[in-house]
Amino acid sequence: MINELKILVNFLNNAKVNNLEIFTSYDFQNKNPTKMGKVFDLINLNDFEDFDQLKKSLQGDIIKDWGVKKLLQRFQEKLINTLFFVDTNSPLFSERAKAYYNCSRRTIAVRMLAERGARKMAIDLAENTIPVTIKYEFTDLTVLLARFLIRQFSTTFVNPKKFEKFRKVYTKNNEMLFKELSIEEIAGEILLRQNSNKPTAIKSLNKYNPAEMVQKAMNLASGPLSIELILMCSSVILDFYKEQKNFTEFKKWTKYFADKIFSKPFLAVITLEILITSQLKITIISKDANTALEIDTNYFDKLNVGNFNWYACNYYFILTMFHTKKYLEGANRLISVSSYKTFAKQPPIITELYYILQAYTSFLFKIEKISSFNKLEEFRINKFLNQVPDYSRDKQGTNIPIILVQILFFLADKKYNKIIDRIESLNLYSYRHLKKDENFRSQCFIRMISEMVRADFRKTGTIFRTEKLFNKLQAVPIETYPNSAETEIIPYEDLWAMIVERLD
Repeated sequence: MINELKILVNFLNNAKVNNLEIFTSYDFQNKNPTKMGKVFDLINLNDFEDFDQLKKSLQGDIIKDWGVKKLLQRFQEKLINTLFFVDTNSPLFSERAKAYYNCSRRTIAVRMLAERGARKMAIDLAENTIPVTIKYEFTDLTVLLARFLIRQFSTTFVNPKKFEKFRKVYTKNNEMLFKELSIEEIAGEILLRQNSNKPTAIKSLNKYNPAEMVQKAMNLASGPLSIELILMCSSVILDFYKEQKNFTEFKKWTKYFADKIFSKPFLAVITLEILITSQLKITIISKDANTALEIDTNYFDKLNVGNFNWYACNYYFILTMFHTKKYLEGANRLISVSSYKTFAKQPPIITELYYILQAYTSFLFKIEKISSFNKLEEFRINKFLNQVPDYSRDKQGTNIPIILVQILFFLADKKYNKIIDRIESLNLYSYRHLKKDENFRSQCFIRMISEMVRADFRKTGTIFRTEKLFNKLQAVPIETYPNSAETEIIPYEDLWAMIVERLD
């Protein structure tokens, strides 16, 4: 062992370790930061929309454009280097995430030690690490470590007993890895088809048909399941039942996979978060408040409080409450979640969704659909629009709730002239940007608002003029196009009843 220590000491002595750039606690506490520290503070304290804004902020110190690029390249490298020295003993890491972080570093270290000739040290590290990778089902790392140990115990350190031990580990985990990779390929193709804006570009991807994909996932799900296999199989199976609108089977399979997660000797929190997020999206469509409340009771206390997925799960829970007319429950949850200390640090994709929820909650309070709850600050349209810049710019339908909530407040305040001023541009927007099928319900609703204007905001005339449109809306229930269900913060049928109720 002493010889291997000498090898490492000599190597590190000549490797110019002091030239490795990493951020330390000193950098974060230094009142006179270096240029790198200034870049860190700029990004940490400012919400830059693009790379050019960051460059402009830096050009006060560095005039030349090439100098900015060189600094940012070094900055990125320093960030990456620092990742290897992050303290995992913090709430940022779940039990399994902490284990993966440490096992990944150790697996890399095993390879590096072996390459420098410190093979005994590498073997000791691999043998100490592999029980952890097995326990937490890091199949890919287990295969790498087992391969290394098989090689060592068959050559340099011949040991038939250990060779056989790690060959069994390798064989078992390599079989599992093959299953994980095969279902991951299928899930990847499904996601590509769903997310691609160019259908012609994926015509060649006809290796599997949907029935074959789902059947393979079900076959794999019936056997031993690693966490990765649970994640991938559930993705394929649940997507299939969502497309089939078979929400009973969707719920059954969600429960099946959740039970598999809880059967492990550890809790895979991220996998659980993904699973229950999928189920909560379905509870919105199926108006299944009971299932949403069951999920809240059984699983929410297991989540990583304050992280991105926690906010996402709560968002879909609140939407379910709104879609099932449990407005007070939704409003109270909204207040507690959006008041949590990490809310302001979430990306706009989360914060803007919550600001939209807050706007609709303020409307419900204004028209007395919610009589008592911890009231939000008074709704102001201009402030609201400044809070949701990303969603306001979208032209594919996700900004519909932003447009409609303004109309709702004008109506509640009887500012009919403002509605009249906007109705023409709203109709033009609907014609130009809303897809006929996916946004059919939104198109119907916008036309109903137009008819309300033509009826001079009179209740009887509005009901008469919108009867056919309302019937068309009801004939295409929200589950017809599940992916667009989240556009309706409050289902249009319920929202229309509130509007008519306000008319003279």
